Amino acid sequence: MGKLSDTYLARKWRLPQSAVFKKRKELGIPPFSRAKEVPPEIINRLGKQSDRSLGKECGLSYVRLQKERKRLKIPPIKEQKRVIWTEEMLAKLGTMTDMEFAEKFGISLSSAWRKRKKLNLPGKREQLRDKRKDSL
Repeated sequence: MGKLSDTYLARKWRLPQSAVFKKRKELGIPPFSRAKEVPPEIINRLGKQSDRSLGKECGLSYVRLQKERKRLKIPPIKEQKRVIWTEEMLAKLGTMTDMEFAEKFGISLSSAWRKRKKLNLPGKREQLRDKRKDSL
């Protein structure tokens, strides 16, 4: 008890889960938890980078880090930075793939795509496809 879930033990012993739960509580055994302890060096980084990227770096799930951050009342990082569209960016939008554009100007692919769609500009691939149709 406490090393395996109450549900698993109830099935194994062919008992109701409530019986296993009740006995574990009577014996003062804490419930089984798969949640890994969040190391102090990771806790210090909560709210300073996204839960997802931190989770990938340290091998913990982002949900686990999110729960720990919320438990400690640490606000999430505001990762979304607004794109300030320059004349150069607007002139180049649609002249290359959205991926190439995003990499060139250091913005997200979705920001490039949304802006191009908002301005009703065809993408580079659409332009190439249209040229092929015209040449046939």
